[in-house]
Amino acid sequence: MAKASYSHKRSSKGLSRKRRRVSEVAQAEIPKELLDEIENQRSVLVTIITLLHCLHVVLEDREENVERDLSFRAAAGLEWASLPEMTAMLLERTHGVLSALDSLNLTKALRPCKP
Repeated sequence: MAKASYSHKRSSKGLSRKRRRVSEVAQAEIPKELLDEIENQRSVLVTIITLLHCLHVVLEDREENVERDLSFRAAAGLEWASLPEMTAMLLERTHGVLSALDSLNLTKALRPCKP
């Protein structure tokens, strides 16, 4: 298999992530539908990381009670954030990624493109 090159991509949410460019040989081996599903799940993982960051900030604020120079909206968000709802969203999204990347589900996703 040919080597793939790597480059950094900055998402619109400010998270830096490595984006793998797949060589032409590797792309021929992996069906386009499968590559699309992997990219979809990478997008969901970025959302999960964002939610984890929010959860971290809320927990840090509640644990340390440190005075911060926050905007009114940020301070209100910290006050009204529901930890059970945040963790439920994280569990749901993480389970969705796990299910989507299960080999049986990937096989089902590839069926329509097989002759």
